[in-house]
Amino acid sequence: MEDNFSFDEFMKEPIELFGYECGDGWLPLIEEAKKLVDEWNESHENGLSTWGGEKLQFVQVKEKWGELCIYLNFYPDHIFEKLLELSERSHHICEECGSTENVKIQDTHGWFMALCPKCREKEMKRLEAFHHEKYEPITTTKFEVEFELPNIEENKNENN
Repeated sequence: MEDNFSFDEFMKEPIELFGYECGDGWLPLIEEAKKLVDEWNESHENGLSTWGGEKLQFVQVKEKWGELCIYLNFYPDHIFEKLLELSERSHHICEECGSTENVKIQDTHGWFMALCPKCREKEMKRLEAFHHEKYEPITTTKFEVEFELPNIEENKNENN
């Protein structure tokens, strides 16, 4: 029996396998990130050995919890800060059409998306047709999760 396993195929980055995993409305933000990466690579062409000989590149670009997430193979400080800014800006841009009018992050049947009213309505119709029921989404201007890390010292004292 022949084994068709390809290690090269197995080791591909998500960007190579899935492309951009978000709507077209965020393409201008992705283009800004691409420009930053290209500029960094051009300005560090002779000094790539500092970073293990690698060029800066996208590993994954996706929507997560209603915001744009851009993952790179490493993060020079100023680029990391710019990516955080782009991610924050994505909260106010419709992922589908790029509108900035009345954008809210909305639960779309367990998937949070930044949508304008027109795209929100279209998504609700799609969900209702798919699930054959009226769907009442959770809508917010920004999705936030708060949690508290356990105090390790307190836990040590309690266990002794």
